[in-house]
Amino acid sequence: HVICVVYVDDCLMFACDLDKIDEKIQQMLDLGFTLQAKEDAAGFLGIDLEHNDDGTIELKQTALIECIIETIRFQNANGKPTPAEVAKLPSDVDGPGPQEAWL
Repeated sequence: HVICVVYVDDCLMFACDLDKIDEKIQQMLDLGFTLQAKEDAAGFLGIDLEHNDDGTIELKQTALIECIIETIRFQNANGKPTPAEVAKLPSDVDGPGPQEAWL
């Protein structure tokens, strides 16, 4: 299986078997798509992917955040740490179930 993440005119493909990605790329080329293949996902949409020791992947947009801070001239702002919830959000047992057809 190949997972393909698409945003406007960029796509990022994941697969356990790299040959499967090559097959999908060839299928897209055969359909007339113009593609530029990269060897890794570094910088995809300005998102850096970090592989953690526990097997998870962390996505960071440091460059975008820095650009926003510069644009709104907050470089010298007094930042304050804000605790954020790190656990999964609970499900709403009384609410409606998923509405998406693919679920």
